[in-house]
Amino acid sequence: MATFRLKNLYLSSLLILLTGCAIPVKYKLAEQRKITTTDVQPLVSDSVSMLYKMQIFLFNKYYTGLLLHKQTDSVTSHLVFVTELGMKMFDIEVKKDSLKMVYCFGPMNKPKITNLLENDMGSILLHQLINKTGKIYVNKKQENTLYTAKEGGKKYIYYTQANSNRIAKSLVKGKLFTTQKTVYKFGADNLPESVSLKHKGLLRLKIKLNRIITGKTND
Repeated sequence: MATFRLKNLYLSSLLILLTGCAIPVKYKLAEQRKITTTDVQPLVSDSVSMLYKMQIFLFNKYYTGLLLHKQTDSVTSHLVFVTELGMKMFDIEVKKDSLKMVYCFGPMNKPKITNLLENDMGSILLHQLINKTGKIYVNKKQENTLYTAKEGGKKYIYYTQANSNRIAKSLVKGKLFTTQKTVYKFGADNLPESVSLKHKGLLRLKIKLNRIITGKTND
């Protein structure tokens, strides 16, 4: 009896994992095309600089400080993470179709970690969706939209807020399982107030962002 129950529990858990990223039945495929900023509101703008309180939980390490997004020229911006003591932890160069780690503090400067941070910050900024070809699903009540896109062997699923083009939640699916979840909350100014990204499974990484300041970029 115990073996039977254990087997049923295993099969149930496996079914949940396999169907966790399936498209809900209430969504109907509308079209497949390039997703633009008209469809989805970008998380950052070339006219706005944003400062966030940032927390990174990486395996058994904890980092906290400030994350600044600032436009440096017409096509390039930077995400700079600085500790509360003023030590720069990383600097990621952001362009339209790419992110590149241009500096990373010694203990974190390992290929697996830098690649992970690049991918996660790109995921937060919707780089795997905007200006990429994806599928657009609309729910039967027309309250919100679901977008899917594929990149690097992974499937990205994005849910908008009701009656809005702002992303409320995103999921990343590997070959079998959901590996990552990101939740967005927006302020009255329609800009991201907080972002929470968490990896699932053996990879213990969590990123939390809480907005402190928003300001106009100098021309």
